Amino acid sequence: MGTLPSDTTYRELAAGKLAKLVGSERAPALVASVCARASLRSLDSPDDLLRFADALGEEGGFVGALGALLRVRAILDGATAAPGGTDDKEPPTNRTGP
Repeated sequence: MGTLPSDTTYRELAAGKLAKLVGSERAPALVASVCARASLRSLDSPDDLLRFADALGEEGGFVGALGALLRVRAILDGATAAPGGTDDKEPPTNRTGP
């Protein structure tokens, strides 16, 4: 499983990657906006990163693609919450026909 260096937080990871993508001036505001939309007070755990990544993915474009990459990172680091912050949802069924 992937792990963060001991001196790096998930917020720093996300902000750093966003800064490379959208610039260091825009990244902090985007992190704050996405955290607010995902109802996150912190980005301290893989589950937090998963919720952040799902909300970031809604941005679309390259920023949305970064959300998908951060989602993979969260899962590799042990995220267990399903999208929306709950883990008790049934997976969708693949029905064919009427």
